[in-house]
Amino acid sequence: MGGGGGRRFRQLRLLLRFLLLSAAAAQKLPEQEVEALKGIAHKLNKMDWDFTVDPCTWPKTWVNFTSYPKLPVSNVTCNCSFKNNTECHITHLQLMRQNLSGILPEEAANLTYLIELDLSRNVIEGPIPASWANLPVFNLSLLGNSISGTIPKELGRMPWLKSINLEGNQLEGPIPPELGNIISLERFFISANNITGELPSTFSRLTNMTDFRIDGTNISGRIPSFIKNWQRVNRIDMQGTLMSGPIPPEISLLKNLTELRVTDLSGPSMKFPTLNYAQHLTEVVLRNCSIYGEIPNYLGQMQHLKVLDLSFNKLTGQIPENFIGMGELQYLYLTDNMLTGDLPGWMLKNKASNKVNMDVSYNNFMGNPPAQCQQANVNMVSSFSSSSGFLQPCLRKNLPCMDKPRYSSLFINCGGKSLEVDGNIYAEDSSEIGTSTFVLSDDRKWAYSSTGDFVVKLHFAEIVFTEDHTYSSNGKRVFDVLIQGAKVLKDFNIQDEAGGVHRVITKSFTTSITENTLEIHFYWGGKGTTAIPDRGVYGPLISAISVTQLSRNHHGVSTGVMITIIVAACLVVALALILCYIKFFQRKKLEGNGIQFFYHGRKKDTSDLQTRTQYFFTLKEIESATKHFDPANKIGEGGFGPVYKGTLANGTTVAVKKLSSKSSQGNLLVVHFLVVESNN
Repeated sequence: MGGGGGRRFRQLRLLLRFLLLSAAAAQKLPEQEVEALKGIAHKLNKMDWDFTVDPCTWPKTWVNFTSYPKLPVSNVTCNCSFKNNTECHITHLQLMRQNLSGILPEEAANLTYLIELDLSRNVIEGPIPASWANLPVFNLSLLGNSISGTIPKELGRMPWLKSINLEGNQLEGPIPPELGNIISLERFFISANNITGELPSTFSRLTNMTDFRIDGTNISGRIPSFIKNWQRVNRIDMQGTLMSGPIPPEISLLKNLTELRVTDLSGPSMKFPTLNYAQHLTEVVLRNCSIYGEIPNYLGQMQHLKVLDLSFNKLTGQIPENFIGMGELQYLYLTDNMLTGDLPGWMLKNKASNKVNMDVSYNNFMGNPPAQCQQANVNMVSSFSSSSGFLQPCLRKNLPCMDKPRYSSLFINCGGKSLEVDGNIYAEDSSEIGTSTFVLSDDRKWAYSSTGDFVVKLHFAEIVFTEDHTYSSNGKRVFDVLIQGAKVLKDFNIQDEAGGVHRVITKSFTTSITENTLEIHFYWGGKGTTAIPDRGVYGPLISAISVTQLSRNHHGVSTGVMITIIVAACLVVALALILCYIKFFQRKKLEGNGIQFFYHGRKKDTSDLQTRTQYFFTLKEIESATKHFDPANKIGEGGFGPVYKGTLANGTTVAVKKLSSKSSQGNLLVVHFLVVESNN
């Protein structure tokens, strides 16, 4: 290109750049919305917004969006197409996993073009402002905060609202019937709140409903027949509520249903609900619903079914033979029913038993007994009614002890190595367990049977949730404990009982042992949070179990128990850890086998490391820091796991506590660590 042409090209390029900058400068966010953002920042203690620049024309300082689901998101999105591309308005406000505190800001009501407001997984308090009802919001998510008060009836004036997620908060009171006016509503999540009352009859109008979740609330009353109007619904979760049965026959009309979870219904016994028209079902959980009769054959024809949990019902008859043809089945749980007949031979074949996790324990089978109680992934503890001497004792009813009683005490370090405490040797329990497992200890002194897909670390201290003013502190674990069939703890919350996290709590009970067998059941019925810190199952935790013979002083007064339970024991003590809930969450693996850390610093340095409370490193980085957890770097051993000294790439010395974990849910490992010294 000649000299003249080159100059003209450069002039044209400069002119184009000037025009673009001029156009950008002309696009501006109205002052009303700028002031609204300032009010929001003040109420939420968000300090990193730069108000010296326009939020819509300098996106680098206002947008921190990532597609990675576990990282913080701070995103202010504008639409600048108004008034011939000269005016901008905020349409999306996403502040997720920021650990923001403060109260819900009424100022958000001044963002009059807002169609999405997502404040998920923070530590925000206060009530939901009624003034938000004037927003044209399509998606409202306040998941995993500390929001209190009642659900404002004014939200019923939001005609464009498609999704409302209030899960994992402290909301109370009834559901306002006015919400039934939001006929556009598709997703309604209020799980893990203190919501009471019955489902409003106005919800019969919500014909666009696709996903409905009320797990772990105190909602009562019967499951309404108006659900027949939800012809588009594909998921219904009603676990751990106070609702009563029976499940209405109108459920048969929901042909688009893919996931159905209903548990712990009170009321009279009922027949198996008609589900044969919902041919796209992938998960059916009908646990503890007082269902009687035989298992319907049509379930075996559902080729998409992956999870079937019919535990703790009154089912009779045989397991349908056509279950062998369920090619997608991954979890089958039929524990604690009254099933009879022969144990199906296909269950014990290598191909089936290795592919599918099955639990048929606590039934009344009569024929085709296996040679052992656990075969591959099939749990058959106490599943036969016969008392024949040819049966293994662990297969028989009441788990009889066939040898002469020889033990009067028992100590188990659940999830850890053998250790001595106060002169007692706590037996090692470090075997890897699956989702349907029976395990007998090496010394044949104790055994356990487990059922379900959950996170079980077996500790008596809350070690998953935190108290560090992050959204992880919003977690709540609730479960029941049964000893010898009697419920001794209901809605037990470790953190509340202990007065905080990482604090030991001891519960002592006196019980009688008949037929030389002690059974302890831990039951999770869907209560508590399941989305904090991440979506999954947060079932019971227990750290150790001790069983000792009850002694009396000269006044005949019981001297009590040692750590958890003090009772007489026999050759085998069956610890039936029936944490029975199967939640088919396919957790995405962290990129590069990442590890999540919760940080507790000792110094007040302003380094990047010490200004964050939660962040990610790859497994490779931590292995490098600890030299692959070299035993030479081990500086301690606790009941929760070993502690290693390590040096990060920036020179920071840390102590890393690697928790004893038996999680089968992906590659997520939880590691607690603290800064010993920092070079920054």
